[in-house]
Amino acid sequence: MSYHEHNKYEMGPKIINRLMEGESVALVTDAGTPGISDPGEDLVKLAIENHIDIVHVPGASAFLYALVVSGLSTRRFVFEGF
Repeated sequence: MSYHEHNKYEMGPKIINRLMEGESVALVTDAGTPGISDPGEDLVKLAIENHIDIVHVPGASAFLYALVVSGLSTRRFVFEGF
């Protein structure tokens, strides 16, 4: 199933309904971390609003993991070193 900027208002609720029916869904992208500068952010917010737990498979950076599952905006953020 395709989920992107141009169909997120149609497909987002469909994906949430499938999750609420007990199915599992994986958000996969070919352009970096899902939820960073893509409509994955909107899908995470919908899931949180519907009390659906989010599981993120972490990559090389823990702060991106925390940001993606937080429900906060990922459109603009600042990370200032360690």
